Amino acid sequence: MPQRQTILTLDREERHFFKTVYNAAFANPFSRLRERLDRRIAGLISSASRRKSKDDCVREVDLRLDLLKRANRADINAYQDSDREILRVVYLFDIFHKFRENFDNHIKTQLQAKDTPIKVDFVDDAKQIWLDKGFDPDKFYHYFACLFNCAGPFILFQTAWWVQAHACAP
Repeated sequence: MPQRQTILTLDREERHFFKTVYNAAFANPFSRLRERLDRRIAGLISSASRRKSKDDCVREVDLRLDLLKRANRADINAYQDSDREILRVVYLFDIFHKFRENFDNHIKTQLQAKDTPIKVDFVDDAKQIWLDKGFDPDKFYHYFACLFNCAGPFILFQTAWWVQAHACAP
């Protein structure tokens, strides 16, 4: 007879924290709302810089997910309903931010290479994290492509901002 997997739930504090991360994942990354959510996640006061709040936010999410892992509570398949959905988004948020610089660098390299495809050298590392969380391996490339779609506008926005700032300089 197959062994039934234990159904896990987030406790009240975990659910509140991870729901805040969930909300941050869907907030415009350039908005005041996202800035406030990043500060709340990081546990910072409102006078902290945007860069510090973003960096500390990512570190805090990593720390909280590590706590789940050390308690053998990181498998997405052990959760149901809203806890599972919250963690699905939080795990995607985590993977995106762990590889944000890689996404950025790859996109910049691909833009320079034009029509010549450039190998994504960090895909195996990202896939391993995906698998470690218990996600379906057949769905990895779909979600990985979605993360690339999230990264692209950052590069375009940063490039447009830089060009505008320097083109308008006296």
